[in-house]
Amino acid sequence: MPLAWFPLKMGAYEEIETGSAACCRICLESGSGPDDELISPCMCKGTQQFVHRSCLDHWRSVREGIAFSHCTTCKAQFHLRVQFLEGSKCRQMKFRLFVARDILLVFLAIQAEYVVEDLRGGYTQPKMNPEHEQRLKMLRLM
Repeated sequence: MPLAWFPLKMGAYEEIETGSAACCRICLESGSGPDDELISPCMCKGTQQFVHRSCLDHWRSVREGIAFSHCTTCKAQFHLRVQFLEGSKCRQMKFRLFVARDILLVFLAIQAEYVVEDLRGGYTQPKMNPEHEQRLKMLRLM
């Protein structure tokens, strides 16, 4: 499930329009395109408040520890929102079918190995302990 970030906090668009242009705290660029908007994912204020989605995603992927889920500056947990994709049930069914197919193929490959081994005459029945054999005969299981 992909994660979606909350957009700019209330009043942030007005700040950008009034002259104090917000810039990304990671790349320090103030521009934001339609695919890479400035977001405010934590409790930081001022110049540390905004970050590009792509910059934050990259930061989270290379940093270790709590940086994946928490801001390293204010220590607040990132505001994440789960966004369900359309057709997720269909994707889930496809995934389950692929897993079932793979398990079946592995099972068949193992069974084929036993059949080939038996055809070559390489399979010999295991020898049983005489005591166990006697008990099975006594119980009429053999």
